[in-house]
Amino acid sequence: MNIFNEKTVAALKKKGFLDTAIFVERVTKMWNILNVKDIYAGVKLNDPDRYVIRDKNDERLRYLEDMAQAFSEMNPRMAKKSASGMLTIDTSEAISLTLRGLVELTKQKLRNGAKYVRLREFQSDRLEGEFGIYRKEAGGNYYISVEEVINELRIQRIKLFDKLNFEASDEHYQDACCTEDLTDEEKELMDLCYEGASKLDEDERAKLFHIAGYVTFKERKGSDKEPLQECPRGTKDSEFTELVSRGKLSFPTRDIFNLSLYCFAYFKSLPRKNCATKLLKAYHEIYESSLLEIDNINSVTRRFANTFFKGEVNKVTDKLKATKKNKNKSQASQVKIRRMTGK
Repeated sequence: MNIFNEKTVAALKKKGFLDTAIFVERVTKMWNILNVKDIYAGVKLNDPDRYVIRDKNDERLRYLEDMAQAFSEMNPRMAKKSASGMLTIDTSEAISLTLRGLVELTKQKLRNGAKYVRLREFQSDRLEGEFGIYRKEAGGNYYISVEEVINELRIQRIKLFDKLNFEASDEHYQDACCTEDLTDEEKELMDLCYEGASKLDEDERAKLFHIAGYVTFKERKGSDKEPLQECPRGTKDSEFTELVSRGKLSFPTRDIFNLSLYCFAYFKSLPRKNCATKLLKAYHEIYESSLLEIDNINSVTRRFANTFFKGEVNKVTDKLKATKKNKNKSQASQVKIRRMTGK
């Protein structure tokens, strides 16, 4: 789902990879139709593909049949010359048969009097997840006995009683850095954040526009105040948000968007990103010196800090995973060479 989602489609279109964007968009639409488990999902997400199916002549069922045909044509057996760009035989046949089976099952349920069908109902994830727990507790053994299942159920019951006696603490943990004042280096970086904001590239500004829109929505949700002046649409900054929006995404106010630029420029320039408390102190001083007018500024800056820290963690994690993957590939390659050469 990191690949087949609407944000990937928007990014591909923005970068000009239109053929890939069309393929990802079609598969994403198929998945949105199949992944409906809530009767009100279409209303909540403002997406016509996520409504439950009430009619056996629904256009979405025809779309699934078309996708089944498309996947069956990606079978290497049907390739006239080269199998380039095809799926494997098993994958092609499995997806095609699954889609056709879901369509026929939906029509059969509607003919038998069902008021609607949620296609997410037809899956075994919960059952597989439950048996996965039992297999794990049985030493990772795929073939488990009835006795092992019963023993695991007893263990789960004991764990449940143990949780009921657990007393959680809401006390915020503070390290030594949380009580320190901002260093001269950090204060200097605060003065440079306005210049740094003007040097952010197009992609960074588009991301911050999207994040600032989310923060604006969270802070204005349920508010009776007058609507604030939003950033203009049809710009490079708003292009990504407009591509992924289905009409209900919030656009940021000018002040919140500008504050996001200053805060991110400061966060980006920090050599050590390890203390949220100190970061919030800096954000508050940046706001005070920027002459912006924002309600609930403490909540706004906290949302920016949480978002930026989460992005940093994801970036570092991806880098570590890539390094580990390359290391494993290198080791596997060396093993293969030793086996082939006998050295």
